[in-house]
Amino acid sequence: MSSYFSDNKDEHANRAKENGNLVLTLSVGEGIYIIKKNETPVYLFLSENKGNARLAFSADRRYLIIREELIRKNHPSILEKLMRREIVTEDLYKTLKNKII
Repeated sequence: MSSYFSDNKDEHANRAKENGNLVLTLSVGEGIYIIKKNETPVYLFLSENKGNARLAFSADRRYLIIREELIRKNHPSILEKLMRREIVTEDLYKTLKNKII
């Protein structure tokens, strides 16, 4: 069984891609939301780094992983709800899944 942990960042990202994981590159100040229906959203952002950070995600299809900038650009009213950490309703989940992804 191979490990994802390595000192070589490119090797780590390539392994994640090969395994069908979502790999996102973030710059300082950029963030993502991890969203599941009927739960509060999780927000992750890059607060400090000496460049960009690559994050690899492996999650069940019931989770939406969306860049904050996409929500801000396309649905600012939804972003406000997410920022207030409101429970993600089925309607909100469907909107995000069908219109943003």
